[in-house]
Amino acid sequence: MRDTSATIPSPEVSESSSITYHGGARAAAPPSTSPSATSATVPCPEPGIRVKRRLKRGGKQFVKFAIVGGIGTAVNLAVLKIALLTWGHASTTTPLTVEIAASALAFMVAVINNFLFNRWWTFRSTGPAHVEFGKFLTVSLAGLALNTLAFSLFRGHLALPVLLSQLLAIGCVLPFNFLVNKFWSFRSA
Repeated sequence: MRDTSATIPSPEVSESSSITYHGGARAAAPPSTSPSATSATVPCPEPGIRVKRRLKRGGKQFVKFAIVGGIGTAVNLAVLKIALLTWGHASTTTPLTVEIAASALAFMVAVINNFLFNRWWTFRSTGPAHVEFGKFLTVSLAGLALNTLAFSLFRGHLALPVLLSQLLAIGCVLPFNFLVNKFWSFRSA
């Protein structure tokens, strides 16, 4: 069997002292300046490999983030429809203010849904939930403002169809939401 324990040179250790590693005593090696004596025992991957691993991990997170966003969109639309149907059972008309309130409710339910899934699945975060939620909500509101701006541009100025305008606006805002949430809301992930 090969001896896998290592002796780490240290300028403070004299040749006569001993250091205990893994329960056994070993004599310390004299200090050395050779590159092999100062290198780490675990090889560090080359920078190119680290970058590829980070990009691969970031790509997976982006796909997961987009999937969660798709689920959040379905949740948003379902809550909106349920709220409007519920109002419709109680009244014969649905004023714009009720539609706006139902939309705001749907938005908040979707934000909570997306936060929970992104925290648990996309970024696997273990940070303080209340802090992360505050940041996530801030990013979501900024994303909503950017989405509204982009939608207005596509629909109002370019006269594109409503659904196409909304789809393009979502496509514009998605990278912003992902990057800010990754590097700010869920920073440790």
